[in-house]
Amino acid sequence: RHDDGNGVPQDDARALEGRGKAVRKGDRKVLATVGIRHHRGIGTPGNIAKAWTFLSRIPPGKDPKVDLLLGKLYFTGKIVTRDMAKAAARLTRTEIGGDPEANHAMGMLRMQGLGVPQDLAAAARHLEIAERAGVVGVNTSLGEMYLYGRTGEEPDYAKAKTYFESGMRDGDPDAYRMMGEMYYHGLGVPQDDARAAKMLQESVRLSDGDDKYNYLLGQLYY
Repeated sequence: RHDDGNGVPQDDARALEGRGKAVRKGDRKVLATVGIRHHRGIGTPGNIAKAWTFLSRIPPGKDPKVDLLLGKLYFTGKIVTRDMAKAAARLTRTEIGGDPEANHAMGMLRMQGLGVPQDLAAAARHLEIAERAGVVGVNTSLGEMYLYGRTGEEPDYAKAKTYFESGMRDGDPDAYRMMGEMYYHGLGVPQDDARAAKMLQESVRLSDGDDKYNYLLGQLYY
């Protein structure tokens, strides 16, 4: 009654308190309502960990909103151990629509065949939705797919270059690394060792000297 003020003052905090008995009994609808309120900070300070204690009690396939949220949490590893199989079990049981993070997750799962059949064309579609919404790092993943023909079609160097350049604007060292490889091997661009070196040097700088970037730069000068 406190939810909508039916005969009593509307009060989100008291509405949460009043569901305690139903929560203890494991009422799925109430668990979902309470968990999502904790997640969104309705009637209580937002707390993803506390939301998890309620939502994780709801089995996959019982509530699409819960599956969407938990699928994303399993994929990112926020507050729970990262688990691709559990992420897939949740996300394949709900309609992800245009949700950027969910499309990012499904794109990576379908690209690698983790918990779902591998489907490169579908993976690219999911990742492009996420990229258009500005999810960081997706542009470089898409660039690699187009560079190596991992979209179910032939390599598309022009698209790969576009996505890598977008990643470079985001300061992604992997985007610089991949552009360096394109110039080194002359993939869709004129072969240019000097430009390749410049790109790889920037990838080393942005990665704070990560060994894998130093190794690639070393290979160029070997």
